[in-house]
Amino acid sequence: MVDRELRSVDALFADKGYTRFGARHVAGVDLPERLASYVQTDGWLPINATIHVTDLPRVIKSIGGEELYGRNLHVPLRELIQNACDAVRARRVYERRDSEFGSITVAVAESTEGDYWLEVADSGIGMSQRVLTDFLLDFGRSFWGSPQMQEELPGLLSAGIKTTGKYGIGFFSVFMIADYVQVATRRSDSAARDTFVLEFSLGLDGRPILRSANKEEQLIDGGTRVRLKLKQNPYEEHGLFYDRRQKASLSFAGLCSQISPAIDVDLYVLDRGSREKVIGANDWQRIDGSELLSRMMILSDRSADEDEVRHFRERAGANLRLIRNDNGEIVGRACISIGYASSFPQDLDIGGVVTVGGLKACSLSGVCGILTGQPVRASRDDAKPSIPDAALRHWAEEQAEIVPNLWSSPEHQAACAQYIRMCGGATRRLPITIHKGTWLSAEEIAGMASVLELAVIVDHFTVNYQLKHLASYVLDDTVFITHASGVPGLLQSSSHVRWPRELITSFIRGGGNTPWVTLAGAVVEALSKAWEVSFDDLVAANSLDREVDVKIGQDGQRDIRVRAIEIRRHQEKVPSL
Repeated sequence: MVDRELRSVDALFADKGYTRFGARHVAGVDLPERLASYVQTDGWLPINATIHVTDLPRVIKSIGGEELYGRNLHVPLRELIQNACDAVRARRVYERRDSEFGSITVAVAESTEGDYWLEVADSGIGMSQRVLTDFLLDFGRSFWGSPQMQEELPGLLSAGIKTTGKYGIGFFSVFMIADYVQVATRRSDSAARDTFVLEFSLGLDGRPILRSANKEEQLIDGGTRVRLKLKQNPYEEHGLFYDRRQKASLSFAGLCSQISPAIDVDLYVLDRGSREKVIGANDWQRIDGSELLSRMMILSDRSADEDEVRHFRERAGANLRLIRNDNGEIVGRACISIGYASSFPQDLDIGGVVTVGGLKACSLSGVCGILTGQPVRASRDDAKPSIPDAALRHWAEEQAEIVPNLWSSPEHQAACAQYIRMCGGATRRLPITIHKGTWLSAEEIAGMASVLELAVIVDHFTVNYQLKHLASYVLDDTVFITHASGVPGLLQSSSHVRWPRELITSFIRGGGNTPWVTLAGAVVEALSKAWEVSFDDLVAANSLDREVDVKIGQDGQRDIRVRAIEIRRHQEKVPSL
């Protein structure tokens, strides 16, 4: 510090022609070993033990590329759109613009040389030279929320700016798909001549060049334009537009809308000379439900029947309901469905997505639509929905009333009931169990089970697989067939995030005061109402944390015995010794 101060003062005095100080630097400051010849050490070695990175490009390729994001080539486009959204939000707040101000344009074009170029341009706040060099080029350092942001854009932090980026690594994902990268940017409160251009001509292997933009490159309005020269034809197999699941290329507009289904900035796509508005700012909250599901590519597999897919989207779109948090903010628009439908190809998931900043993070099964969330790791390919338990439960119970509008068969309705219960809602009139060959709801069980002294809950897997070899059999009147073991994965998270809260105890039967989240738990709750005993007391009295060997019916003259949950209405108390 002293050395830097002396050198800078000496340079200033020399430039001004002033008398220079006699002390102009600190001797031996360049190496600890040399400094030790002037300031001796006792008990430790004077070496440069500062933590440092020798091969930064290699680290960036590892941490900021495939090692972090996998081989998902859509990530660079997602990160560029996310950065553009943050910039537009910042300008809205800084310049006190309305919530609809700003736009993003994503373009793809083929040059006369046969190269493909991807461009993402925004009308956001733009970057100064300082932000370009001190933050964009500083891997792992984010401008948003930093003290320098307060200096450059005073009042932005106190205004409560909400940005998605916070790690300072997303931009470097562009080198997964391009070596030549050009960033042109201009602060929105600067002149056009203050446009700067940052060029990477050799990817991470070369040193980028920062220069002033020429006349043709200058931005008319503030904002940023990022241009990438793609390594591979995006329309070919394994290119940017290639969908590995469908084994086909998506349209450019379809890919952009699938990546960013709920952003709060207008998104335009320019493809082969045609300009199309694919996303309106926050329009996911108000557009037709079928259109929203189509945007999210729900049931877009080429092998699916188009008419059936259209009819499903129309039914599901009508069932979409807004979900609000305690402050009245919209945090979701979705409906309960099922993870997989037998009427569609078995590898076709009809779930929804969790978004972070309006961009897709991970998928949902059993929930069709959009839930907003918070990322659980830097790659933002996993997120946890940010919906309060009470709001989730209220929405789920509303869905219990309208599920029959989407699915007519009791099997599908029961599958939906499982997801409703996982979200903390009551299944109400939805079928949850088979009794004497008939599907019953929780309300129907509560109305008919008062005459029973014993109930046996058998998992549907036991009946479908263990008894299928029997030619004919008759089950006892005490048997209730339902989903008794395990629950489907609602949040499709590779980092094994448990959500919602009830899932934490999903495999702990009777854990604390939390009812089982399986449909078996719903059956037990209905029995407790019929028998006029509390759920916790019924669980405690019957030791329902384990299955027992129990008779469930007859196969001719032979008893059928399986492992099942046995519940008795009255338990004999064993006298204490």
